[in-house]
Amino acid sequence: MRATTLSAAVALSLLAASSGAWAIAPTEATALIPFNFSNPGARSLGMGGAFLGAADDATAALVNPAGLTRLGLEQQFSLEYRNYDRSVPYAQQGFITLDPYDNSHVLYRDSAADDDEVSYLSWVLPRDRWALALYRHQMVKFNGGHSSSAIPFQGDPNGTFVRPVSSATDLEIVTYGASFAWNLSDNLSIGAGVNWNDFELRSNLDRFNLDGSLAVRQQQRGDDDDFGYNLGLLYRGSDSFSIGISYRSAPEFRYAYTADFTATDGSMLRTADATTPFKAPDVFGVGVSWRATERLVFNLDVSRVGYGNLTETVDDPFFTGQFAALGDPQILRSVRIRDTVEPRLGVEYAFDAATPIFVRGGLWREKAHTLEFAADPEGLNFSNPNEAIAFATLFDTAKDQTHVSVGFGALFEHFQLDVAYDRSDRLDTLSVSGVYRF
Repeated sequence: MRATTLSAAVALSLLAASSGAWAIAPTEATALIPFNFSNPGARSLGMGGAFLGAADDATAALVNPAGLTRLGLEQQFSLEYRNYDRSVPYAQQGFITLDPYDNSHVLYRDSAADDDEVSYLSWVLPRDRWALALYRHQMVKFNGGHSSSAIPFQGDPNGTFVRPVSSATDLEIVTYGASFAWNLSDNLSIGAGVNWNDFELRSNLDRFNLDGSLAVRQQQRGDDDDFGYNLGLLYRGSDSFSIGISYRSAPEFRYAYTADFTATDGSMLRTADATTPFKAPDVFGVGVSWRATERLVFNLDVSRVGYGNLTETVDDPFFTGQFAALGDPQILRSVRIRDTVEPRLGVEYAFDAATPIFVRGGLWREKAHTLEFAADPEGLNFSNPNEAIAFATLFDTAKDQTHVSVGFGALFEHFQLDVAYDRSDRLDTLSVSGVYRF
């Protein structure tokens, strides 16, 4: 049986829909990882991430490589900086009542994480009927953690199963790629690319007894790399209308995890020690771009996000090998992530001036796609009902989020500067990007 633990597999599920199955282990740190992924580039972000049908700047190398033939004949060098301000809910304290199960007395607080990064860097060489691009993309960068108190059953502190925890996770995936595009005709272009992905994970989670002593220590360590690829198609029905289709196949990595329990004599008993594979999710999307006037453009993207594939197999994070039988398969089958479809709508208006100025806006609805316990913890015959109640409490933070974005841009003779800001209740993203043409 395949198993993975904690946040790495979950963070990778930001990438989008997947084929094939792999495993994930439900823990408090898993619930803490935010799920959000936008296309690179401040211009795209300012339009809510809607870009597949336009694909007319250097970020097309990753998003839809077929669009690279729409960049003119000048070489381009692009650079983007992003800041992510995350606020992630987790079960911090309170108590649980039973008969019936009720977690309304549990206090869910927010864990803040702030990350800065050079998120995208590329060079594009366009020619008459073809174009070549090299790029670097920060696929995932997350550095966060949290601490929580015990959450007991009402009136029974000794019945506590949701133990106090302290966690810290540092996850980074960097993509280096090359893409090529070709004009099949004046209206139709295709593109393809290959990329190499570097993966690093360091994660620790400690669970404590009520007296503050260490009960369980879990660690994850990964340093791996793998290849992926992307495909794109762009059809221009006219100068004012185009349709784009994009598919990205993500890489597969391996990492090691351990779980150690504190025995009664104070020694540590290792109940899990394994190296496990998982495949990052793939993404498929369709986009439409419509130029209503010379100055006004509308973009609409629809992407299928198959987060549910991540939980086709779920294994106990505490036990492998000879201890695997101590887990409850029925509980693990009740933990899942739902598939979602994400539409994104964006608009761009150009002010005609000596230095053209662009104003952008975007709107998109991020459906809940975090781990949830999809069962009544008191309604099924669980072999460990306390664990079922704990899971139902920990994985009850999923909420839909509405994102609103704004952006501005200025076009000079050889240089373009764009700034964008995407706002939701749980995640704020600031992006600044520049393109130099020569």
